[in-house]
Amino acid sequence: MSVHLSFEAGPELFTKLELLQLAGRGAGEHIAELDSFRALVTGELCFHSLADDFASETPSCSGDLHLYGDVFPQYLRQSPVAADFPYLAEVAALEWHIHRQYYAPDIPLLTLPLLVQQCGGDVAQLMSARMQLAASVHLLRLPGNAADIWLAHQTDQFDGLRWREEPQHVLISRPEWKPLVSIITEAEFHALSALHDGAALGEVLMLLLDEQFGSADLLLQRVQQWLTLGLFSAEQAENSNCQTTR
Repeated sequence: MSVHLSFEAGPELFTKLELLQLAGRGAGEHIAELDSFRALVTGELCFHSLADDFASETPSCSGDLHLYGDVFPQYLRQSPVAADFPYLAEVAALEWHIHRQYYAPDIPLLTLPLLVQQCGGDVAQLMSARMQLAASVHLLRLPGNAADIWLAHQTDQFDGLRWREEPQHVLISRPEWKPLVSIITEAEFHALSALHDGAALGEVLMLLLDEQFGSADLLLQRVQQWLTLGLFSAEQAENSNCQTTR
């Protein structure tokens, strides 16, 4: 049987809710239907069959339904049906991390006024600040432009969009209740990773100034954007307290 997946159908169906709905409908139901058709099927039906197969072959190992689906991207990468559509697995991987960040614990987030207050307005103290990423933040490196596809789906702007196997660096944050997806540069990805691992803010800013930003003003604007996106834990910043000790 030939299976056709439309570019628009795949990303549109890749939601955690869709997967959970399908998982509860009975394993293999769509496979039997598709075999009886002996005809071309739509992208939607193809995805339904993949989700049904996954649900039947991969039982949940936790009583928490929100933890079910972490290996779905891997399942899609190994599926011969989805072999010609690598973006499906990568968009699924991105969806999974968005789902996990949505349910991440609520903690106080670091704001610009709070950071200035903790450092007492002292520039040296500010440069020595150590700011750890909040639990609701995740950095992700993808093998292709899955984030472009996901973002296009949010506004249904698919015109001219194609899958490209070019590394893409993604930042998922949750400043309020809804996760946000941002595409960032490789330099920014490494800078934020370094901050999370304990590097001082000044070290990271010098790295970015050399590799990405042409002026200190642009760099400081980007730091303000980080804080607006709610990237850092206020508790961790308070513990490190801008005093060079963690």
